[in-house]
Amino acid sequence: MIELYFHIYKRKKNVMVIL
Repeated sequence: MIELYFHIYKRKKNVMVIL
């Protein structure tokens, strides 16, 4: 579960950078 959460967090951060 922690890995999944970390992956989602990283993806969200990437989306913020793109925006």
